[in-house]
Amino acid sequence: MFLLSIAVILLGILLFMYLLSADILILFNLPALVFLLIPLLGVLIATNSLKVFAAGIKVVVFPKEEIAEDIRGKAASLFRLLSKTTILAAVVVILISFITIFMNLNLEEHWITDTLIAKISMPFITLIYAIVLILAVFEPIVFILKKRSGAGKR
Repeated sequence: MFLLSIAVILLGILLFMYLLSADILILFNLPALVFLLIPLLGVLIATNSLKVFAAGIKVVVFPKEEIAEDIRGKAASLFRLLSKTTILAAVVVILISFITIFMNLNLEEHWITDTLIAKISMPFITLIYAIVLILAVFEPIVFILKKRSGAGKR
């Protein structure tokens, strides 16, 4: 619930920035998404868990599909790890973005209205992408995997 309320607040800030800049593309930021997905791919490769990841996705996409109990537990742990990695990647992107903004700070009026709003939106967009990834993808998969584990024991 806390992450959801943070996402709503950030969305309000982004909509305010949109009103200032009048550019809807401020809500779509491919570098922010890439900065979140690259560490996730790195975690999957480093832990050699691509098969476990695929098995976890398969359980969610095909509800009648059954996988072994130990694979289900490993998949739930993997998706928890991906949630934590997403948070860490978002924090790193936010720090890098704000350091870059403050290092190149220019107080001319034209720069503030045109450039600063576009640059300051990236940390907020990254955080919203991270929250959506966690709340809409990783945590529901963990819930489904744990629910299936509980149903398999009965």
